[in-house]
Amino acid sequence: QAMIPPATILCLGDSLTAGQTPSGEFVGLMRGARLEGAPLSSSRSYVRRLRKVLGENARSYDAIVVLGGTNDLWRLDADRILADLAATHDLAATRARRVLSVTIPPFDPPILRHFGSAFVHKVDACRQHVNAELRSTSTSLFDLDLLSTADPITFRRDDGIHFSKDGYLAFGAA
Repeated sequence: QAMIPPATILCLGDSLTAGQTPSGEFVGLMRGARLEGAPLSSSRSYVRRLRKVLGENARSYDAIVVLGGTNDLWRLDADRILADLAATHDLAATRARRVLSVTIPPFDPPILRHFGSAFVHKVDACRQHVNAELRSTSTSLFDLDLLSTADPITFRRDDGIHFSKDGYLAFGAA
């Protein structure tokens, strides 16, 4: 009987994709997947970063998973985030059978509150706008926002951004 090779998956994004917990520990999201999560990275860097990864070899992927925009929310520019993600998805589609968009989970770091409630609401409105567009335009979507909101115990975020180890393990398993 012929062996089926394991799926090749590339995950591109920021510290959420890297699996960074509030304590700084890194948790592998998916066994066997190549994780290209860069803490504090902007979605503006994704095309450049993806070009670099794709240029390392001629490999095609079964799936490229893209989670981005978290570190750009404070700029309050949903259209720019969406344009950056669209360009990333277009490039990913040249080398993957499937490109999976991931919605941005709740974002509530305590430092945001220092800028006032109006700013906190604007940041969340930006996040919600990006997620709504991803939901309506993505051909393949993983709704991390919905999943993490529905199960706040598993997807606990002690720093308002990064999941606990259990949250990352659940994200990877889903």
